Amino acid sequence: NGLAQRVPPRLLAILEQGLSSEKRAQPDLAHAYAQLQAWDYRHEANSLAATYFQHWWLALDSAIWEDQLPGPAYRYPPRAVTARMVEQQDTRRWYDNLRTPRQQETLAQLALQTYEASVRQLARRFPRPADRVWHRYQAVHIDHMSYIAPFGLQNLRVGGMRQAINAQDAAHGPSWRMVVSVGPQVQGLGVYPGGQGENPGSAYYQNFVSTWAAGQLYPLLLLSSPAQLAQKDELARVRLGRVR
Repeated sequence: NGLAQRVPPRLLAILEQGLSSEKRAQPDLAHAYAQLQAWDYRHEANSLAATYFQHWWLALDSAIWEDQLPGPAYRYPPRAVTARMVEQQDTRRWYDNLRTPRQQETLAQLALQTYEASVRQLARRFPRPADRVWHRYQAVHIDHMSYIAPFGLQNLRVGGMRQAINAQDAAHGPSWRMVVSVGPQVQGLGVYPGGQGENPGSAYYQNFVSTWAAGQLYPLLLLSSPAQLAQKDELARVRLGRVR
């Protein structure tokens, strides 16, 4: 995640300078700070730092722009624009809250306020720090086409996020994954988050999902003629002909 590589060092420097010793000693704030300091900037399924950063960034983004661009009729600037602004300066007029005319806010103030608020929100949502892992926070789900809840899958143990290489969001992401080696003998690997059976009662209805969620692939069976198919791999044959 390029944003995660650029922004946290700047924000952590603000925490280092502005977070009081009293707040540093508070368990939830201290836990978040330690996780962010050790973060490798990857949104792995079990990452705690990814959750802390994402929730903090959303709160900070809103604190910067909500008073300037209120209501659903306005869209905030792209994440890259805000990230560049955070990297370069902490005194731009955009940080000043228009609703507090007697006070001039700075990036440092907004970062400290939103850090504390976002961590406390997560603590209320997930009282146990160990439960604040990325896959529980993002809560990836695969809905059935008819949106019948029991036919879908909820809270998958999946990493990635929209701005990362593994561009996985809560409800959208890379479904069919395939790697092909083209040579004298074509070889391929692939997987999709579902199964080969369309019947929800079938053992094959969702048997590929765990493999897909783990980022693994199956060897693909590529044949140049039916004779190459081993008898053990043949489940059934269908003969197509003219209807009389």
